[in-house]
Amino acid sequence: MTNLIQTNTESSSQNIQVLRMLRWYEKDGNQLIGELSLPNIELTELQELFQESPDNLMFECYAISPRQADYFQQKIKPKFNLDDYDYFIDCDAL
Repeated sequence: MTNLIQTNTESSSQNIQVLRMLRWYEKDGNQLIGELSLPNIELTELQELFQESPDNLMFECYAISPRQADYFQQKIKPKFNLDDYDYFIDCDAL
């Protein structure tokens, strides 16, 4: 399941399909360890969690703080290990 995002510019209106991803990397060396799609987390939830404005479509990569990790831990199965890994939410266009 993907999120469909409507973008508007002066010259056009576009529908963009995106897939929100959780990715984690080793702290020492920055190697990608794992990734998980987040199809059931809405953009509005992410905007609130990361304190972003409603007009920010959050196409960038966002580092996850311990408070945010607690939130995600309630919604997904893999257990977070903030001592060994750095976690990020980012967006892949489809």
